[in-house]
Amino acid sequence: MVSDPNFPCVENSTGTESNLIYMIVKEIVTPAVTIAASESPVEVGVPVAFTATPVNGGTPSYEWYVNGSKVSNGTFYVYIPEENDQVFSIMTSSLECATSETAISNIVTMDLIVVGLDDIDLSAVTVYPNPATNELNIKIMEGLKQIRLFNSIGQVVIESDVTGESVKVLNVKQLNAGIYTLQFLHANGMNHQKKIILRK
Repeated sequence: MVSDPNFPCVENSTGTESNLIYMIVKEIVTPAVTIAASESPVEVGVPVAFTATPVNGGTPSYEWYVNGSKVSNGTFYVYIPEENDQVFSIMTSSLECATSETAISNIVTMDLIVVGLDDIDLSAVTVYPNPATNELNIKIMEGLKQIRLFNSIGQVVIESDVTGESVKVLNVKQLNAGIYTLQFLHANGMNHQKKIILRK
């Protein structure tokens, strides 16, 4: 205690105690995240859900990537994969004392089960233009009965019966820009798909 020269004498020579300050020490932690697919291998055309398991994430946020391109945000991601697609997530931790703000997950490589497509000439299906802006033209092959367009989270945004048609024109003007999956359903119960890019 330092004395004040203006007050050389005090009545209480024992001094006065200050207030107490309690220090809170937060542990330094390392964020991590692991992702898993609901199915793999999976049949062609079947949506797959990816979920994330965080470690030291606090209240984390996620970005999802397919083949290096960002496709979605959120705690989970659903889409229709293609063979050898590589899916991973980047988690952002909300904790203050983290060694890093973000963590990159493991990579899940998708394995597809292709059944019954040996007798189908996939080259007979033509989709143009791709990327598309307002309209998507599809040259219909024999035996094709239905087409579906899925968005990046696995929702069906367009569905159409194409039995007996030679060319189908889809109006995609109202849809947001992004990566979509066009699914072809055949009369024999088989299906296949193509990636479609919409630009605005």
